[in-house]
Amino acid sequence: MKFKTPKSKDVMQVGKGLLAFEGGKRVGRGVVGLVPAKDEKQAQLVKGGAAVLAVIAAAAYKGKNADLVVPALVGVAAEQAGDLLDAQAAKMITKKSNPDMPQKFLQDAMGLGCPCDQPNDQMPPQYYPMLASPAIREIEWETVWDGGNTQDTSFTGV
Repeated sequence: MKFKTPKSKDVMQVGKGLLAFEGGKRVGRGVVGLVPAKDEKQAQLVKGGAAVLAVIAAAAYKGKNADLVVPALVGVAAEQAGDLLDAQAAKMITKKSNPDMPQKFLQDAMGLGCPCDQPNDQMPPQYYPMLASPAIREIEWETVWDGGNTQDTSFTGV
């Protein structure tokens, strides 16, 4: 691996790609949210389909502004694939209240982490969004946080 001092043009290009990637992730969330799904299995299929289509579109795109379009499409795919991985991890990984370092790394990497020490004293996921995916939030909450309109916001823990 070899590094050199980057030129401002290179840094700007990578920055634009990063913003396109993040924008693609958010657009992907919105598009998938518009597709009606009758149950969690169907919702997972929609996410998987969106990820596959976005990867194929990114590989096939050769038009104008490919330096922005391709990272945006990869962002769509990454967000949906990440949600699928988080949902599977939540089913397979046992969350421990005082994990050792490898277990803590795994929990954090798979969206199961919490910045709190006690499992019954955990903050709602909107306060640590980098550690909680939408799939994990659905598993952890008895009811979904509604932006202020809640009937029951009790946290069941894991």
